[in-house]
Amino acid sequence: MQGKTLKNALRELGFTQTEIASRLGISQQTFNSALGVDDVRTSLVENIAEVTGQPVGYFYGLAPAAPIASASGKGSTAVAGNGNQVNSTADKFLAEISAQRRMTEKSQDQIDRLLDIIDRLKPGTK
Repeated sequence: MQGKTLKNALRELGFTQTEIASRLGISQQTFNSALGVDDVRTSLVENIAEVTGQPVGYFYGLAPAAPIASASGKGSTAVAGNGNQVNSTADKFLAEISAQRRMTEKSQDQIDRLLDIIDRLKPGTK
């Protein structure tokens, strides 16, 4: 995920970078640097989802924003936010997808390193 995409999503939710940095316990400068890349770390996206109360999938365009609403009227019931069964199940699947993505990225890094070693060991190369 691109940092600018994440910045836009936070803006749409009404959060400032300073506010999110504070909630994450990091400086605004560190947070801004983390968003200044083309591929934001999945762990950062997961942490942002947690502090904003949004499902991880929201930031990847896979889920709608969790409503910040209340139900009113006789017999009303709200199913919104963290901890409800609907979002919890989806969040578990998204967390598993994120874990699989991290493992795939690590595997690709290992493959790239091995290919580099093989290239260096080929006759006629330095």
